[in-house]
Amino acid sequence: MRPFVRHYDTLFADKDYDSDVVTLATLTGAGATSRVLELGAGTGSHSHRLGRFCREVVSVEIDADFHSACAARLQAADSRNVTLYATPVEELPETGFDVAAAFFHVLNYIPPAARAGFVGAIGERLVAGGRFLADLWHAEAVERDPPREETRTKRAGGVRLLQRISPRYVPGGAEVELDYSFEVEAPGRPVERFDERLRLHLWTRPALEATFRAAGFSHIEFRDWRDSRRAAGSVSWRVWLYARKS
Repeated sequence: MRPFVRHYDTLFADKDYDSDVVTLATLTGAGATSRVLELGAGTGSHSHRLGRFCREVVSVEIDADFHSACAARLQAADSRNVTLYATPVEELPETGFDVAAAFFHVLNYIPPAARAGFVGAIGERLVAGGRFLADLWHAEAVERDPPREETRTKRAGGVRLLQRISPRYVPGGAEVELDYSFEVEAPGRPVERFDERLRLHLWTRPALEATFRAAGFSHIEFRDWRDSRRAAGSVSWRVWLYARKS
C-alpha cells in the first residue's frame, strides 16, 4: 500500500465527514429505508457512516490501495450492510438505488472523455426520482482565485505529518495538478518522506448541467459547500451539486 493511502486518515483527520453525511440526508432525503450508491469510497470514512443510518450501501472504489484500506475499515466497523466493489460504476451489476453520492470532489477525478459514460451509468442505476449529490471544485471560482502553494501540518495519534502543496494551474485551463510532498514523524520510527501527484479536472456549471440532463436528470441545483442552504455563487470555490432523475 503506497504511503499516501497509509497516511490518508492522518492527512484528513480534521475533515468533518459527519457533516457531509448530514448534508446528504438533508438534500436528498436519504434515511433508514434508503439504498445508497457511493462512488469513490476512499478509506471508507463516509462508507461506514452511511451504513449507520441507511438500509443498504454499495460503495465503489477502483484504486487498489484505497479499496484495501476501505475493506479493512468496514470490517473493523462491522459494517455488514455496506458492500464494497472494485468495479467501475459503468460495470457495476447492481441497480435500483434511491440515492447516489460522490464525496470529496470525486467528480474532479473523472477525465472529460469519461464524463458522459460515468454520469450516464449513475443515472441508469438510480430509480425514477432518484437523487444524486456530489461536492466538487467549481471551475469559475478556481479561475478567479487559483490555488496557491502552501504548507500544512496535521497531527493524529502521536503522528505529525507535514504536507507541502505545489499546484499547477494555467488560467483558463481545465485541470489542476497538485504535487504533494510529505514528511511523517511517528514515535520510535525514522522520518518518512514521500510524494504524490493528483490531477483534478474542472467542470463548469454549464458542462455539468448539460451532462446530467443528457443522462436523464431533470432537476439540478448548485449549493455553496460551506453552507448548503445557500445557492452557489461565482466565488463558491467548492459547490454541492444536487440532481434528481426524471
